[in-house]
Amino acid sequence: MAKKSGSKAWSLQEVPLASLRFDLQNPRLEKQTTQRDALEALIREQGEKVVNLAEDILGKGTDPSSLPIVTPEPDEPDTYVVLEGNRRLSALRVLDNPDRASNVLPAPTLKRLRELAKDFAEAPIAAVTCVVFEDREAADHWILLKHRGEQKGRGVVPWDTVEAARFEERRGQASRNAAAIAAVDLVRKSGKLDAETLARLGKVPITTVQRLLQDPDVRELLGIELRDGRLWSTLPESEVLKGLTRIIADAARGKLPVSRVDKKEDRRKYMEEFSARDLPSPKAARGEAREIAREPSEATAQAPGDASGKTAKSRSVPSTQSRPTTIPRSTVLAVKGHRKANDIYRELKQLDVRKTPIAAGVLLRVFLELTLDHYLETVVGKKVKEFREKITTVADYLEEQKIMGKKALTGLRLAADEERVLAVSLTTLHQYVHSKELAPSADNLRSAWNQLESFFMVIWK
Repeated sequence: MAKKSGSKAWSLQEVPLASLRFDLQNPRLEKQTTQRDALEALIREQGEKVVNLAEDILGKGTDPSSLPIVTPEPDEPDTYVVLEGNRRLSALRVLDNPDRASNVLPAPTLKRLRELAKDFAEAPIAAVTCVVFEDREAADHWILLKHRGEQKGRGVVPWDTVEAARFEERRGQASRNAAAIAAVDLVRKSGKLDAETLARLGKVPITTVQRLLQDPDVRELLGIELRDGRLWSTLPESEVLKGLTRIIADAARGKLPVSRVDKKEDRRKYMEEFSARDLPSPKAARGEAREIAREPSEATAQAPGDASGKTAKSRSVPSTQSRPTTIPRSTVLAVKGHRKANDIYRELKQLDVRKTPIAAGVLLRVFLELTLDHYLETVVGKKVKEFREKITTVADYLEEQKIMGKKALTGLRLAADEERVLAVSLTTLHQYVHSKELAPSADNLRSAWNQLESFFMVIWK
C-alpha cells in the first residue's frame, strides 16, 4: 500500500538482499565507479565499525525503527539503490561473504568477521524490509532529517544527559544513578523551578548529584534514605523537596561541578551553605518510610517491609530484544471492564512472538484500538470512528488534563503520523493485517510495545 510524502509516493517492501545495490553517490564517500569499489571504500572508511554493526545485526536483526531507504535502479530491473542504509548493506554483504573484506580489514578483525559469518550462514537474512521511494528527490527530505542534526526540531533531537541516564536506568543498566534520576524527576514535577532552570535540567550532571546522595551525612540533612539505590523518606514530600530542589537547581545552573563535592569534606562545606529554608524542618511530622518519585511502571512492585511482611527481592530487567513475548511477562496491567481486551493482553504475554509474529501483530493492533475505544467511552466521553483520530483525541485529552506529558506521549502520537515508518504506526499496523507481502517480525513487535508501554500503563493503571 503506497503512501504519500508531499507529492511523492513511497511504500514498504520486502526486498531480496541480492537485489540491493550500494549508492555510488553515497555522501560518506567520494563518488565510486563499481559496487565492489563502493563496498571496499565503505569498509576502509568505517573499519571495525562495520564488523561491530555486523555483530549487532547477527544478534538482534536489522533495526526495525530505521528502515533502509531505497529507490528503483533505472538501468537494472528488479534492483534497488540504497540511498540510506549503505553501512547496513555492507555489514550484510561481508557477513554473507567475509572474503569481500579480505583486502581491507586487518587480520585480527577479519578473523573475527569470519567467526560471525559462520553463525550468519546458519540463519542468513535473505530479504530486508525497505522504504521504497520513486526517486532520489522524493527521499531527500527524510535522509536530511536523519543526518543534518536537530534542524529546530524537524530532525533527530538527541537525548540530553538526564534522558540518556533515565533510559539506561529503566533498562536496569544504570541503577547506580537511580536516586539522582528520581530526584531530578521529582523536582521537575514540583513546580518549584523557574522556566530558565527547568530548560536546563537536561544539563544536570547526574553522576555528581548521585555522588552527593550517596553520602550518608548529606542524606541525613536532606531527610532521605537509600534503599536498593532508590530514594525513600519518612518525611512529607514537601519537606524532602526543599533540599533536593536546591541541589538540582545548583546542578542545572552549572554551580555544582564534581570538584565541589568530590571529597567528603567538599560535600560537608557545600551543605553548610544551605539555609534553614533549604532543608526539612526539624518539626516536620514523620510517617512510614516510602519510596518517593516512583515510576508508574513500578507502582505494582512490592516495597521492602510492606504489609506482607516480606522484603522485596531485586530483579534484573531482561533485554527487550531477547524476551519471547510481545509484552514482557513481568508487566502488570489492570485491564478491567473489558473482557476481550484483557484476554488479548494475556495472550500477548503468553504467545511466543518468534513463532507467531503475524498473530501477535494483529492482536497488538486490536489491543491498541480496543484500549482507545474503552478510554474514549469511559473517560473522554466521545465517539470517534477513524483509528488515527482516536489516537490524536486520546493523546490530546491526556496532555490537556496533565495525565501524561508531551514527551511521554511521543510514542503514541508517532503512531498516528502517516509520514513515519516505525515499529508501530498506523501504516505498519494496517499492513500487518492487509498487506500480501509485509509481515511483522518479532523485533518489530517488541519495539512496538516498548514504544507504547507507558501509554498502556497509564490507561490500564
